[in-house]
Amino acid sequence: MKTCFPARKKNGENYATLDEMMGLIGREPHGSWLAGTNRMWHGGIHLTEISAPGSALKPGTMDSVVPVQCMADGEVVAWRLNQDYKTDIYNRQTLQYSTTFVLVKSICKPDPEKENTWFEFYSLYMGLAPLSAFQKCRCLKAKSTVTKRKSGGYESGQNADTPALAPGKDGKLVKGSRVLILKEATFLNQSVAQPFGLAQQLDKDGNVSGKLFWVTLLPEYMAEDGEQYAHLPVWMRRAVAKGIFDAVAKPEATLNISAGDAIGFLGNDIVPAGMGQVSRSTYAHIEMLSADSRMPAFLNNPGEITAGRKYIRIKPEGLLYTNTDDTFTQTSAKVGKDIHSILPADTCNSKESGGKKYYQISDQSWLSQNDIEEITQYDLNKLGFSAFSQESTPDMSKSLNEQWVQSTFETFSRRVGPERGIQQQQMADFYKAMADKLDNDKDGELSGQELYNAVHHPEMGIRDIAARLIVKHESEWFGGSSAPKWEKFFETYDPLRIGFTKKWLDDMEWMSQVEPFTSGKAVWHMHPVMFLNTLNGSSCACDRDITLEELQKFIVGVGADTLSSYLTEMNNGFKKFGITTCREKAHFLAQVLHESGNFRFTKEIHGERASYQPWYGRGLIQITLRANYEKYGEYIGEDVTSGDSARDKLTRLPHSVLSAFWYYDVSRKLSEFAKNDDFNKVTAVINGGFNGYNDRLSIFSSAVKSLGGEHLNKQCDNGVFSFETSSIYQSKVYSLAWGLWHDPSGHRSGTDKNAEEALKGYKRAKELLASSPFPTSTPHKKIYGIEYVNVLEYINQRIGMLQ
Repeated sequence: MKTCFPARKKNGENYATLDEMMGLIGREPHGSWLAGTNRMWHGGIHLTEISAPGSALKPGTMDSVVPVQCMADGEVVAWRLNQDYKTDIYNRQTLQYSTTFVLVKSICKPDPEKENTWFEFYSLYMGLAPLSAFQKCRCLKAKSTVTKRKSGGYESGQNADTPALAPGKDGKLVKGSRVLILKEATFLNQSVAQPFGLAQQLDKDGNVSGKLFWVTLLPEYMAEDGEQYAHLPVWMRRAVAKGIFDAVAKPEATLNISAGDAIGFLGNDIVPAGMGQVSRSTYAHIEMLSADSRMPAFLNNPGEITAGRKYIRIKPEGLLYTNTDDTFTQTSAKVGKDIHSILPADTCNSKESGGKKYYQISDQSWLSQNDIEEITQYDLNKLGFSAFSQESTPDMSKSLNEQWVQSTFETFSRRVGPERGIQQQQMADFYKAMADKLDNDKDGELSGQELYNAVHHPEMGIRDIAARLIVKHESEWFGGSSAPKWEKFFETYDPLRIGFTKKWLDDMEWMSQVEPFTSGKAVWHMHPVMFLNTLNGSSCACDRDITLEELQKFIVGVGADTLSSYLTEMNNGFKKFGITTCREKAHFLAQVLHESGNFRFTKEIHGERASYQPWYGRGLIQITLRANYEKYGEYIGEDVTSGDSARDKLTRLPHSVLSAFWYYDVSRKLSEFAKNDDFNKVTAVINGGFNGYNDRLSIFSSAVKSLGGEHLNKQCDNGVFSFETSSIYQSKVYSLAWGLWHDPSGHRSGTDKNAEEALKGYKRAKELLASSPFPTSTPHKKIYGIEYVNVLEYINQRIGMLQ
């Protein structure tokens, strides 16, 4: 099944790795997993602007706000939408909170044919911003086909004394299309100041689709067509249409939702903090719940499923290896702190040599297959997941003194890895002592603070171990303040806050109205991020075929029949040439799709007129020149040189695809650069420069998103591949090209013009030429149209002008 993290970066990009997401959640000031800051049971996590920095609705963020997103494919089964924040008064200060929630049901099906392998669970998103937090925006309909203009980087023009030039063209908005206008600005269009709107296109159901763009607001081209809330998730739009607010409601028809779809935004809470003070927080509460009787058996992989992602567990006493090319050399060093570590196999750059497979566990260290245990995705027990059951909670205020906490400490003691070193042994002894103390603690000797600190110890991987614990426990969302579990809690509670807290619990209650939770019995709680990340199956295209649906997400304007005709050969090529990870596939596809115009062209346009005809470009990557045709023919053992009919084999399947793989992997050996995520080098070698760079990068980014390749990111920083970190930085030719293509005075297209980047390229080329000049034996040979003898003079001239 497809899953994703609940939050994204401020710029809308997905967090690349589990460690990145978990690290930010670990910094949240409240709402910690298993034990809350109130020193009681807490079955979920909180997202604030630390982990979800762009997810609060604020003035001026209409074009950049990033919603909390659905974590797993499923269906919306219940919700409650507040029209406005709930309010109260405390010590003459106004309080507010949101009871808005949405509940999504999902089913993990490791084997679709065997129900005993399935697991049904629910993701809960609470405290979301109410309807009043959303801004209503005007809708317009195009009277005629008009120009779309690029968004991004143009907003500053609206406040300038002289308006900025209208952004560059970015396609067409056809007549009759509806758009939602998020903000307005004035730009110069053919020297005339005109109004423009930052828009999102609306489909027939009023849902936004596609990327942002600027469009004219002139009334002769665009007609007013009502208004609607901006950024309102689909389930909220359904709730508004239903007309039931501030009460639990259910959809009348199936409402499917996908991982990554918008869920809502962080709510703004103002609640009592004691001593007459209030605390303010912008957050959402996230839980993963289940009443499925197949837990805990699900953790043991009852269907013995071997499909899905693979992991490795590092065995004790393993000897480390070094690697040079295809040779692995055993050292005398043993595995140290990494004993028992569990790593995703697809991040370990596995290689085969001498009939053995080796895994890279650090920059310079490798392990052989004999020193690791391979674990499959659904062997959750082996991956460190454990389940504990606490069937009843008579006193919520003592919920950190329950049996499940003792079991947790015993698990910490075992899994901290005492054999890894003295500190680990001391930590294991500490948790064993805590567990023993809980077993005998009849007089409350262990304080809530001690227990909270023990659960959330920041070192020795304790938080990671805790995130793999699955606990069956009563929920605070059943029964309201009158439930027996709160009776003792309120006996000693702050009298000034008791009224508000009871009202808050009553307003938040929902479980008594939604199956399968109406009994009030204890339910399973899983860490929303750790648990779902482990189940993530289809979003990553590592070690499997890519699908038609994945191609359709990032290849536009091409019919399903055309895509299907290439899909089988593409997947065959990936296997044949060892391109196994999702991100490597995205690198290959970005180059092939740009070169072929999204599979439209397998023959060079006007190639018959070229000076090098009949050896003009053919195939998806445009094999050119006689030498390359001959080498390809030798590789496949077929005639592709004797005449036009032989050469034209490259324009048809399978050779249109196979020749592209041959050129990419065999002729130019680009797979290693793709493994290192070196987009700049791959592009430079394929093109010889940086023509079409932005288009290739756009395709690559979309392919990475569709194929789930964010977790293998090595060089991309906020959508940018740095010149300095690429291997082109070591090439005088490609450094010069970087300068030429970015030079604002240059005529070359494909990249953004940027004086700073141009200077980087020119200066680096100058440095490299000082130690390795172009050969003087061929002074009049040209590179990018500049004679070798004149290159240094040209570079110095451009550096002087740009500085």
